[in-house]
Amino acid sequence: MKKFCILLILCLCTTISSFACLGAYQFKIFPVGVVDNKIVTIDFQIHRGGTMSENKEFLMDWYLRVYISTYNQNQQLIKATPFDSVKIKSNGYLPKLQEMYNAAFTKIQTNFLSIELFTPTYISFCDFQTKCKLIETQIVNDTITYSATYTEIYKTPKALLYKNKKYPLDIINDTLYYGFAGSLEYIGIPYHISSYRIYETKTVKLIVFHLATGNGLYDGEERNQPLAKEYKPKFKFKNIKTAVYEEPLLHHGYGFDAFFIE
Repeated sequence: MKKFCILLILCLCTTISSFACLGAYQFKIFPVGVVDNKIVTIDFQIHRGGTMSENKEFLMDWYLRVYISTYNQNQQLIKATPFDSVKIKSNGYLPKLQEMYNAAFTKIQTNFLSIELFTPTYISFCDFQTKCKLIETQIVNDTITYSATYTEIYKTPKALLYKNKKYPLDIINDTLYYGFAGSLEYIGIPYHISSYRIYETKTVKLIVFHLATGNGLYDGEERNQPLAKEYKPKFKFKNIKTAVYEEPLLHHGYGFDAFFIE
């Protein structure tokens, strides 16, 4: 009963802050190609909230903002140009995501005539683990005791390991990075791997991964849920013109994409 009351209070507080109990955020990077050694992407800021309809049905609100961005090969943002934004009520955002991506993709082909497009070659969903088939987080552990019987190990990733090579995650500490909206709130807390993708040109191999935190990052036995298991998606991931998808989203989740060059 005590746990239920705490959960109820948290939900009410979140509702007051306009996100309701379904409040969550994702920052997605969809690479398009390379121009003058710069990475051209279509970026999305995705907010999820919720409202109660007249018939007491809870409806999800999705807020999507899309940017056409350029980065250097260390994921330092060079420029992010707002392209479009929309609010929808739906159980998911994929159709609108694809529509906005298509429009931004057309704009990129017009603005960057010499762009070398990426070819998507690999995607896998890690189901919020820290160690996947090809990639894993390297962490620093800080032990925080909540009670005499329960201890949570906070896992702050400092680097990604890919093919036994370390790639630093300095982006997490960069509060100027607009995916974090200048906030320190999400720095220094656990992040697990939701998905990772590989894009290639003749000269560049780009690995993009999504790190996430939120309610639900517990051992399966504690939550009476199946243990996490990496899996391949059912959709095709071969054409850069359609290489978008809906990222799994945790309850009260916060997630963001990052990338490195192999």
